Amino acid sequence: MPDDLAPVVTMVLFVVGICVFALGASLYMTAALGTAPYDALAPMIVDASGAKYRVVRTAQDVVFLIPAVVFHGAIGVGTIVTAFFTGPLIEFFTQRVSTPLMASVLPPAAADEPVTTAAGVDETTGGEGSDAAGDGSSAREN
Repeated sequence: MPDDLAPVVTMVLFVVGICVFALGASLYMTAALGTAPYDALAPMIVDASGAKYRVVRTAQDVVFLIPAVVFHGAIGVGTIVTAFFTGPLIEFFTQRVSTPLMASVLPPAAADEPVTTAAGVDETTGGEGSDAAGDGSSAREN
C-alpha cells in the first residue's frame, strides 16, 4: 500500500471500529443480560438524575481520561475522539437499532411494558407504562 494511503486507511478503520464498538455495547446492554461495571455506571447515573445518556457517558469517559493524563498514559487523538463520541453513538444505536430489535423479538405481552434501555432511553413500545407484574421488573430482566 502506498504510504500516502496509510492515514486514510487508519482513519476509516478507526471510524468503523468505534461504530462497531458502540453498536456492540448498545446491543449487549439492551439485551439486559448483565453489564460490565464501567458500562453500568452511566445508566445508573441516568436513572438517578434523569440526564441524557450521551451527556453522562461523555462526562464519565472524560473524567476517566483525567487520570490517564495525570499518570502519563498513552493518549492520542483516538482516545479523545472515543471519549467524546462513544456515549452519543451508543445512545444513537440504542434508539435506532437495539430497542427496535428487542421490541420486534419480545412476545406481545412483554412488548407492552416500558423498557429502560442501557443508554437510559425510556422506550415504551406500547401500553400504559406499568409493568405487568407490578414489581418494577421487565420481561428482559433475568
